[in-house]
Amino acid sequence: MPWNCPWSQERQRPPAAIPPLHYEKEGVAQAHAFRSKSFRKPQPCHWCHQPVAGQGSCCRVCKYVCHTSCENMVSLD
Repeated sequence: MPWNCPWSQERQRPPAAIPPLHYEKEGVAQAHAFRSKSFRKPQPCHWCHQPVAGQGSCCRVCKYVCHTSCENMVSLD
């Protein structure tokens, strides 16, 4: 790994964190692991594409965001 001067204008950025994918167990996809989450800024629902403001659900594994009411309709394709 080359050494970079801390005062250099060309600093390398650390690699972006990639959200983990669903873990597969013997070739079978696992279901989402939803948890309740409060959103300060409205986030788009991945199911109905409407903004999720305030309280919603977020998958612990893949960060899938949806309304609590849309959570029951979400399934893995």
